[in-house]
Amino acid sequence: MGQQIKPLNEAEHKWIQENVNRFKCLLNKESGGKINLYELDEAFSNWMRSHDAEKEDPNPMINMFGIVFGHYIIDDIGLEWVIVSDDIGTDLAVHGESGSVLIYPLSFVAKRYVNKQTGFFSLFYPEIKKDVERFRIQKSS
Repeated sequence: MGQQIKPLNEAEHKWIQENVNRFKCLLNKESGGKINLYELDEAFSNWMRSHDAEKEDPNPMINMFGIVFGHYIIDDIGLEWVIVSDDIGTDLAVHGESGSVLIYPLSFVAKRYVNKQTGFFSLFYPEIKKDVERFRIQKSS
């Protein structure tokens, strides 16, 4: 089948916004207030400490944290949400630079959840941003 990159539909945009709003409610943050990576790290760490994997499905929270991280990337670097489909499946991704940049924030969070990692948003984001900026420089040369 090959890889297909498609824009989000209205329902997907709504789901993303609902998750961003849910996170802002979790922080008691104004709807227009900007989220920072340290708040994201702290909220994820707090959730991991209180989360009981035996009683609670982690996927809604993993999705929320991934969406908020993706939203942060989009706001800061200027990329966009897309749906990516290939032979393996379909996933929400952050995309830019004519298809050359694809970041999967929900999978990024899911992997850290499985490994019980915390404090990773502020740790990894500078590298992600540097990689995108480096790609942009190479592309324009």
